[in-house]
Amino acid sequence: MSIQQVPTHILAKIFDLACTHLVPMRSNFYCLRDFISLYNTHRDLRPLLPKSCRQLVTFEHRSALSCNGHGYHESPWRTSANWLINHGFTDEVTHILVLMENGRCRCKPPILKLLNILRPEFFDWSSLHNLRFIGPGVFQRGVGVSDEDMAEQASFDSRMFSKLIPTITSMSYSLTQSMDLPLLLGFRSPLNLNPFYSMLYAAYEPRLVEVQEVSPVVPTRPPVILPQVVALELHEAYLRTIGALPRYSVRQLRKVKLLRITNGIPWDFFSLTGERSLVFENVEEVVFDFVPTRYTLPRQTPNGGLDIQFPSIKSVTVFHSCLLYDDVYELFHQHPPRLLYMAEDFQRLQSINPKIVAGATTLMIYAKAYGIEPVRLPRDIINRFFRNPSNVIEAVLTGNSIPFSDWIAWAMLIKLTIDLNPDDLHRLPVLIECLPLLRHLRVLYQTSTVARTGEYTWRPEDDEGTSAIGRDWRIQRLQTSSSRLQATAPSQPLLLVPRPPRPPRDLLTPEDAQDLPLLSRQLRRLDIGIPDDTVVDVLEDIIPQLRCLECITARRLQADAIRPFAEQHIVGVDVKWFERQPGDY
Repeated sequence: MSIQQVPTHILAKIFDLACTHLVPMRSNFYCLRDFISLYNTHRDLRPLLPKSCRQLVTFEHRSALSCNGHGYHESPWRTSANWLINHGFTDEVTHILVLMENGRCRCKPPILKLLNILRPEFFDWSSLHNLRFIGPGVFQRGVGVSDEDMAEQASFDSRMFSKLIPTITSMSYSLTQSMDLPLLLGFRSPLNLNPFYSMLYAAYEPRLVEVQEVSPVVPTRPPVILPQVVALELHEAYLRTIGALPRYSVRQLRKVKLLRITNGIPWDFFSLTGERSLVFENVEEVVFDFVPTRYTLPRQTPNGGLDIQFPSIKSVTVFHSCLLYDDVYELFHQHPPRLLYMAEDFQRLQSINPKIVAGATTLMIYAKAYGIEPVRLPRDIINRFFRNPSNVIEAVLTGNSIPFSDWIAWAMLIKLTIDLNPDDLHRLPVLIECLPLLRHLRVLYQTSTVARTGEYTWRPEDDEGTSAIGRDWRIQRLQTSSSRLQATAPSQPLLLVPRPPRPPRDLLTPEDAQDLPLLSRQLRRLDIGIPDDTVVDVLEDIIPQLRCLECITARRLQADAIRPFAEQHIVGVDVKWFERQPGDY
């Protein structure tokens, strides 16, 4: 089929997947490489290319490996600006990203050279509204520079920047772009920083609608906070330390990120909407980041005695809340989020009501051990979540090996990434049978590649008085369409019937395999990253019943060993070496 015969709405989705969801870096020309390739080869399809690619202009400054702190190493900015200028896209650019991640360089940032490339006096950058710095470079002051000279230069640079690019309404930074939360400067010890960033933030502050109040910024907000602010990123510990306590109106807010919380969620940062109530009526995204500690803290109630509501919530991300609260997620029971990310101590998950996963379509649980000594936990800690019916479509369960016993009630699941306990690898057939719509299963085992202390292990099922139903029974899947599953799942249970016998593996021919019941009619890709000797045996057991598979990946020796067997039983299957992906924590 010619590309011109593909419906335009499908082409637009394909182009969007091909060009977006990348981390801006030199190797992908700051998210423009694939876009430019399509732009040059399919001129008639240019209107279908995603606009988001050309809405970002990126600058990257990298110094030489050795640095004396006195110059710029004659190293120019690497940037996507020139391509955007040459093709007339400057008026569409909304975001400017400045990468200065090279921690070895101690030179002050060459900000004015950046402006010389943009040339805002000649080109229309009027849509620029979001400015983000990545890396420590923006705070470098150089060597042998007096405080007076540094302040004078920083003042001049910040005035020029804000004058030539006056449209910024969102300004932020992170020391790295590879983390879920911004990595911020410490504030409890004095830092000898270039004041440019703080001065530039102060220049833009009256116009900001997205606010990041973190070290080293000293807020100069007015007594009555301007009502245009729609997004907040507040460092709770820092603001309390410097005595700059805000009181934001919540009615216009869309995003709330509260970072480094030490003594409870700072509801006092917001103006009450009622006598004892806080209704974040328009907030769609919430992030709570608690300071992790190995000490036991006094337990608190998450609402602080107030009536807290998030009626419009879509996305909730929480880090380390179980150190302070039994169940902070009860704040969202009335209006469950569609995207839920939980980074918690695995042992403390047993205090969380699993019904929080019911409304999620995307679920990420990063559960690890905060203690040093390893502990053996009951399997029901995670099984409670598996047994709770949910409409989740994509799930990522990593951080600590996760057990699977015999049941998972997430009938709508399409993609699952799981850091599976190797002792439960033999349960893979049951896991696949439980998920009738699963198309991509990714099985990890992080301990083999990531150094971790105090990893939790799991009690045998016999110790918990349970039986492995999946050992003797198979799930008779509902032979219905996806639409019927959507109407009945996850509330309708699946029927259990005895598993029929099958010939021994070494006697099983491809012809015999045709008579075996399929474990799944939907599974297209299976990735197994477990460095265990049993992987090949498990794959040989399940491959004859996974005849719809298109791709299998495994560790190098495992993939080479299983390839002939897989190709014998599945026509056209692609067997490749397993590769780690950015989402594999």
